[in-house]
Amino acid sequence: MMTTKRHILNAAVIAATAAALASCEHKELCYDHVHNAPVNVVFDWTNAPDASPAGMNLYFYPVEGGEPIRFGLSGRDGGRIDIPDGTYDVVAVNTDSETALFRGTDSFASFEIYTREASVLEGLGLMTTSRGPMAAGTEDETVSLAPDLIYNGKLATVEIPYTREPVTITIPVDEAVSNYTFDIINVDNLKYVSSMSASLSGMSGSYLAGQDVCTPGAHTVPFGAAANGETTISGQFYTFGHCPDADKTASGRKHIFVLYVVQSDGKQVYYTFDVTDQVHGAKDPDNVHILIDGLSLPKPIVNGSGMHPSVDGWENEDVDITM
Repeated sequence: MMTTKRHILNAAVIAATAAALASCEHKELCYDHVHNAPVNVVFDWTNAPDASPAGMNLYFYPVEGGEPIRFGLSGRDGGRIDIPDGTYDVVAVNTDSETALFRGTDSFASFEIYTREASVLEGLGLMTTSRGPMAAGTEDETVSLAPDLIYNGKLATVEIPYTREPVTITIPVDEAVSNYTFDIINVDNLKYVSSMSASLSGMSGSYLAGQDVCTPGAHTVPFGAAANGETTISGQFYTFGHCPDADKTASGRKHIFVLYVVQSDGKQVYYTFDVTDQVHGAKDPDNVHILIDGLSLPKPIVNGSGMHPSVDGWENEDVDITM
């Protein structure tokens, strides 16, 4: 068989390619292509020791630009991932929230956690496209579903070197929401209530996970309320908190607590309370307790009418809080 220059050239190219691959394989570092580095991810739950999420989603954002790289790890302890070496900003969010929605996830700075729009009457089990009766002065607010327990962690400018041995990164995790509780004490005629719920105005509608701040703007958040004994109404809910800077710039913006009550005779009344001072004056803005002392509910005209709550037909009563 005759050997041509083309055969010789092809053999030389194949040999050169094989040599280059062998060189890249045996050298400790090779910069001709992207390498995956082994990383052990550890979550630090010091700020939320009782947390037990089903898992955590991780978003790695290359500092030099490019699409984020996403991983999912089960449980709360972390785990092993493989990722191209480089410098990253990192966001971590629990996987088992039933209310959390996400937008702006194409960048670390714009990663936003929010909830869907709602009605203030959802705590009564009413699903409607109407926002429901709003407190005076809050009619312009968006009604947003109260978030459930959301956990968030973040790291900025994390260096992931190319090594054959795993490196460890530790991500501190905390609650991304604030815990609010309330008690309405010394309530008259509570036994005549068929159902009730509540809402709070002037709250933030979302949370920027990469920046660890709530967003400005005013949203009304609905939540449940229940009898706690014969003369007390209590409840608990989560919010994204409120933004003090936004409160200062919003002319006359207040936090109005609204209690929606359906009497046993079908009468629908909502009571409004200005709790601005309690929200702003809370010692711990992540754990706020609202206390309302004194509420006189009407006695029903008849003992039950079989009527069900509706969006229409609500009467309003403003109640001053005695501090």
